Amino acid sequence: AFATLRRFHRRIVLLAECTFPEGRNHLKTIIMEGKQFTPSEAKQFSSIASTRRGSVAAEEDSKTAEKKDDFGMVSMAALFKYATPTDYVLILLGAIGSVEVGLSQPIMIVLFADIMGAASGSTAGDIEQQINDTVIKFIFLGAITGACGWLYAACFKITGFRQASQWRKRYLKAILRQDIEWFDVNNANELPSNIAETTQKIEEAVSSKLGELVRNLSQGIGSVIIGLFYSWDMTLLMMALSPLAMGGTWVLQWATRTATTLIQSAYAKAGGIVTESLGSIRTVAALQGEEVTLRKYDENLDTANAAGVTRSTRVGFANGLLFSSGNAMVGAGFLYAGFKIAKDMEDSTDAEGLNCMDRDNCPTVGGDYLVAMFGVQVGAQALGVLEPSITAVTAARASAAKIQATTRRVPKIDIQQVGKRTLGAVDGLLRFANVHFAYPNRPELPIFAGFSLTVEAGTVAALVGMSGS
Repeated sequence: AFATLRRFHRRIVLLAECTFPEGRNHLKTIIMEGKQFTPSEAKQFSSIASTRRGSVAAEEDSKTAEKKDDFGMVSMAALFKYATPTDYVLILLGAIGSVEVGLSQPIMIVLFADIMGAASGSTAGDIEQQINDTVIKFIFLGAITGACGWLYAACFKITGFRQASQWRKRYLKAILRQDIEWFDVNNANELPSNIAETTQKIEEAVSSKLGELVRNLSQGIGSVIIGLFYSWDMTLLMMALSPLAMGGTWVLQWATRTATTLIQSAYAKAGGIVTESLGSIRTVAALQGEEVTLRKYDENLDTANAAGVTRSTRVGFANGLLFSSGNAMVGAGFLYAGFKIAKDMEDSTDAEGLNCMDRDNCPTVGGDYLVAMFGVQVGAQALGVLEPSITAVTAARASAAKIQATTRRVPKIDIQQVGKRTLGAVDGLLRFANVHFAYPNRPELPIFAGFSLTVEAGTVAALVGMSGS
């Protein structure tokens, strides 16, 4: 019965006594610690005790994992430790392509402003010629941007695969080098997923996320520079309002990421309950735990459903904030541009009632204001999405530090040691003299304290612990 309860709850509960009263149905009465319990009461007792013990164990494991995984971060240069000259060439080509893709946005706004300015031509022929020339420029810009987009994506992906493979090989080689002491604090069953996860973070950081970082930086900085060139005062106004667009973009990214994590976590817990229940279906049926299992499964589905509703609410708010902030910037820009143009027209009006618009010599035209206004807006939105790339690079630096901690560790029994010798036939006694030992993951609990033992050659000895193993 004790084994059945333990398998059903998948927890360890210390029971001083668990027997069946003579002549009674074991599904009706269970004696635990000298007291009689029904199966439902026994399950409740088991749940309370295991929860109490589980919380303490989880806290200890959390502290141990936190201490074990605190490796710091490597420098940016160390992140490219295994890059070859070929990789650096690919990074350079990818950076050139990503810079062009980033600058294509403000350049497109400049061409759009040229079309708007062409509408003020004196004759229909002039307007048609200027618009045709600008459309051709648009075609060339699109072709070049498409080619550069493919170039930067391909180059960064290729170098990411190449570098991650080197990190993966060296990490696996370092793990195979370690002794049993290292495996005592590192779960061997988690190592395959651990290798895949850590190297995947490095691959993502040195490939796609690095390209996105360069592209967004070039778009943000390039937009501000072009805006200052066309209209410095409008650019300063838009830069003062740019936190609105940056904040809206960041909130959209944050809402999508956090909500997706909540949904995945809820579905993972629900899937774990299904896997556990199906694996122990006989125990669940014997203890009539179907309703409890279904209730736990439904609770996790409700959590996933609530997370989906929260995601929709947050994403809707973030989209509204993003577009409303952009409209607010455009509205403020149009108000300022209209005021400036009206002021220029008023100041340049002569005795005949003609102004700078009539003479086509106003200090600043509407197209220049459009370039500065929309240019800073797209630049602010690009700077607002830098956070995922920076976070990915930071996570990769932490993963690289974890790998380096393993590769630099020299085990006490080193299979790669130079000059080691192999013993031949060994025939003699085995002697332990005043041995002190504790497992590395629990150094405060000594296993041997002054242990001494002598086993003569040709004899057989068995060591049995307190648990009988």
